[in-house]
This record gives sequence, C-alpha cells and structure tokens, in this order.
Amino acid sequence: MSQMFAGELIALAVSAVFALWDIKFRRAPRWLFAAGFLAGCIFAVAAKRELTAVLLSLIPGLLLLLLSVLTEGGIGTGDGLFYVSLAGFLSPRDSFLILFLSVFLAGFAALFLYMKKRDRKTSIPFLAMVPASLLILLAGGM
Repeated sequence: MSQMFAGELIALAVSAVFALWDIKFRRAPRWLFAAGFLAGCIFAVAAKRELTAVLLSLIPGLLLLLLSVLTEGGIGTGDGLFYVSLAGFLSPRDSFLILFLSVFLAGFAALFLYMKKRDRKTSIPFLAMVPASLLILLAGGM
C-alpha cells in the first residue's frame, strides 16, 4: 500500500468523524481540529512527506479560512480548519480535488434541497461532503 493511499484512507476516517460532528452538532470542537492536525503532522513526518508538499496542501484550508473572514462567517471557520487538518494526509493535488468535489457535491445537495423544499434558508453540513469526495477520489483512482 502506498503512503499516499494510506494517507487518503486515514483522511477518510478523520473526515467521517468530522462529518458526523457537523451533521449532529453543526460545529466541531476545537480539540477535534487539533487532534486531526496533530495526526496529520505525525503522518507527514512518518511518511517522510516533503515540507513543500505539506505546505501546498494547506492552501485549500487557508483559502476557506480567508473566505470565512471575508464573508463574515458565511462560510464556517470550521470548514477551513478541517481542510488545514487534512493537509498532512493528502497530496496538494488531492487537497484541491477534494475541495472541488466537496463544493460540487454541496451545490448538488443545495439544488436538490431547493427543488424539494423551495427554501433557501436550509443550511447544508459542508463537511459531510468530504467523505463522499474522498470515496469518489479513491474509487476513481484519480
């Protein structure tokens, strides 16, 4: 099993925990972000990942944090912190791909909810889209 595949599997497990928190409580505790980030750092060191690759993998999370500030919370800070915590597990390419797929799936879910309820006020737990995105990534061999 390659190190990046192992990282993707660990990221899938971590994202499933975060998704459950997001669905049930609509937020995740700071200690969970810290634990995910620490696990990612340990994995990155154990897998001997290049520092440049880890730093590039941080970009999607940092962009979400910036958008959270710019939209005054319209995009949750937790979403950005979560993507930062995944940086140790995923390649830069996978980090961006997971973000893209998650946004696509969230948009699809929003469209479905709008067509069903005709309500634009229902929020969607964005982190719930990440495990599905990782499964697409793993199944597609992308």
